[in-house]
Amino acid sequence: MSETPATQPPIKQPPRAVRALKAMKDRRMVAMTLLAFAAGLPMGATLGLLNAWLTEVGITPATIGVLSLVTLGYAFKYLWAPLFQDPRPFPFLERLGARRSWLLVLQIALAALLALFAFSDPTQNMALVAFGAFLITLLSPTHDLLLDAWRIEVARSDVDKDMMSALYQLGYKSAGFVTGFFALLIAEHAGWVIVFLMVAGFMLLSVGGTLLAPEPESSRVRSETRETFY
Repeated sequence: MSETPATQPPIKQPPRAVRALKAMKDRRMVAMTLLAFAAGLPMGATLGLLNAWLTEVGITPATIGVLSLVTLGYAFKYLWAPLFQDPRPFPFLERLGARRSWLLVLQIALAALLALFAFSDPTQNMALVAFGAFLITLLSPTHDLLLDAWRIEVARSDVDKDMMSALYQLGYKSAGFVTGFFALLIAEHAGWVIVFLMVAGFMLLSVGGTLLAPEPESSRVRSETRETFY
């Protein structure tokens, strides 16, 4: 009578937080966290901070409600996604590659627009504030879709995809904390000018994620193919 082999006990995985810390040895994971933080800042600024600021300075709820319609850009970002497939969009940033070039340009533009709020007076020029918010809610979802493309292309396995997804949530929610509780606390003691400059500064610091991130292999291949063709 043959003996049934003993089943091996399942290997106990370390907690997810421990795995996330170990993953930080990989520059892709560090870049993912910083880029996700950059992705969350504009959303928090336009949905949370902007509404609080406008309410405090006396803008009517009806006007604020109409202004919130600019966030529809997040729902329709897929419409302009094909426009960002050029393997060499900015010749002067060619060394960065296509994905990182777009991310860098968008992050700098978003930082400038966030800083614009610091020097605007909605009681005197609401149109300028509305236009700035509109541009942010076009550029921010564009940054999101390019970040999603980069994340998918640099992942080497399903484990990488899972970890990068978790780090995306960490970075995004951290940005929500900064543009929520922390920013409102600063506004109470230092004013809105400092708050919007602070958020713009955080966006510029997030550029470090773009510089640290490796360019996806598929992006380099498209660029080399284009060079060969021409």
